[in-house]
Formats: sequence, C-alpha cells, structure tokens
Amino acid sequence: MKEPEKPIAQADDKLAAAKRVYEQCITIRNFEIGQLTNRNNFLMIFQGVLFAGLVQSSGAFPVVSFMACVTGVLVSWYQTKIAAGAKYWQEHWEAELRESEIRLLDILKLERDREPVRLFSQEQSEIRMAVRNRLEKGGTGLFMRSLILEKFSVSKVPIQLGISLTVVWMILLICTVNFGDCISVPSFITGFKR
Repeated sequence: MKEPEKPIAQADDKLAAAKRVYEQCITIRNFEIGQLTNRNNFLMIFQGVLFAGLVQSSGAFPVVSFMACVTGVLVSWYQTKIAAGAKYWQEHWEAELRESEIRLLDILKLERDREPVRLFSQEQSEIRMAVRNRLEKGGTGLFMRSLILEKFSVSKVPIQLGISLTVVWMILLICTVNFGDCISVPSFITGFKR
C-alpha cells in the first residue's frame, strides 16, 4: 500500500499561505497609500477654502480673520499628524511586504530552477541603477534626472507640506493680533496694492 505524499502537499500549503500573505501585504500597503492621498486632498481643499475666505474678508471682521487663522493652524497641524500616521503604517506594511516576498521567493527557489523576480526585496542600489540607466537612455536632461534620482517620497511630502502650512497659518495668526510695538507686521510686508 502506497503512503500519501505529505511533503508535497505541505509544500503546496506553505506556498499558498505565503502567496496569500504577500498579496494581503500589497493590498493593505496600497490601501494605506490611497487613504493618505484621500485624506490629504480633503484637508488641502478645506485649507484652500479657509484661506480664500480669509482673503475675501479682507480684515473686515477681525474676529473672523483671527478664528480662520486659528482653524488653519489646527487643521494644518492635524493634517501633519494624519500624514505622519499614514506614513508610519505604510512603512510598516512595506517592511512586511519585503519580508513576505523574501519568504515566498525562498519557497519558490526550492521548487524551480530559475531565480524568481524580486519586486519589493530588491536592493536600493539595483533600483537606482536601473532608473538611472532608463533615464539616460530616454534622453532625460541632467537637471530632471537629478531631481528624479533624489527619490522624493510622495508620502513624506504631505508631512512637510502640513508643517509648512502650520507655520504659514501661525504667521497669519500672529498678524491678526495687536501686540503693541513689540510684535507687528514688518514694514517691508506691504500686501497687495489695490
């Protein structure tokens, strides 16, 4: 009587489980990136409307200008925190994705003769070289190439933008309050002339 082939079945189960974990990591990572974009877009529109209202009021109602600036400071600070939180979870899921890809590739390597394709577990130096070569072959100019190779993080920019907007709103807020002669709008700031 022939015994069932447990090792092959176990290997198939291990491979299927590794694939499910890998796919789930990709899904959650993409979800985090999408949510960061959605939240950031909403808050940017809100701040744009708030700023337009501030400009439209032209200081006619000082308390409205003051409260608009307070709201701007708070919204931009919370935008920074939301973006930083989203970046944290994106980094977490990218680390999990890298590890799950390495585990999956190790399982596949045992079953196949060829080296599997690495998407998320490639070394940064390999990725950078491939991008550089592609840009050079495509005729991208030196300035554009250097900007692209800087590899700015589209998920870090909302954090930096939130911090910048917090500073801008704080300056506007300070300008809405009369501190006497100790703090006032510098004379070189003249605003827009009518």
